[in-house]
Amino acid sequence: MHPFFCVLFGAFTAVLTAALWKYTPASWILEAADPPRLQRLCPPSRKKARQLALLLFFFCTALMPLPKTVGAAFRPLLLACFLLQFLFDGLCYTLPDQWTAVIALLGALNCLLQSQSLACGIMTLSARLLAAEEILCLWLVSALLCTLFRKPLPMGMGDAKLVAAAAFVLGGRLLSALLAASLLAGLWCALLLAAGRIEKRDRIPFGPFLVIGFLLYL
Repeated sequence: MHPFFCVLFGAFTAVLTAALWKYTPASWILEAADPPRLQRLCPPSRKKARQLALLLFFFCTALMPLPKTVGAAFRPLLLACFLLQFLFDGLCYTLPDQWTAVIALLGALNCLLQSQSLACGIMTLSARLLAAEEILCLWLVSALLCTLFRKPLPMGMGDAKLVAAAAFVLGGRLLSALLAASLLAGLWCALLLAAGRIEKRDRIPFGPFLVIGFLLYL
């Protein structure tokens, strides 16, 4: 694609995202539907603790074949942020924005420092910024459509922001990571449904599966 069209498309996506963001209910963006529950680390029930322990095992397993595509200085910090998001979403069904922002910042810095030249780093970072904008724009459009047809939101804004932040880290590997996360979440739900642990209308935290998918392609 010609650079001019890339810039034009990026500007259009940014304006559209900003416009949608302005008219989006605050509860979607700030995840303030149940503030008292989200302001503290909720103590897990025994059932939730067992499920989280098994997910944590999957989290550690995903670290085994971890390729070194991220700079050595950034890997421990990224892993710590991903682990925090994993635990918060698994226990409280929320993904704190501050850790999502740190993930995006670390990904941007790694992108600039790992590139052969500053110009290449800026071009790569611009492409990843455009991908993050598109992710948020698509989520806001889907959320507005769900509201229009009175359907429940399939995925929370915290998940969408985490995916957008991961775009700065993974780049072109993001789609593969999302596919892996979706497959893991589907398998997990199928097992819980078969065991009678959840019902079809129950909601599960998607953040832990996103984190595992990201780690598989980090």
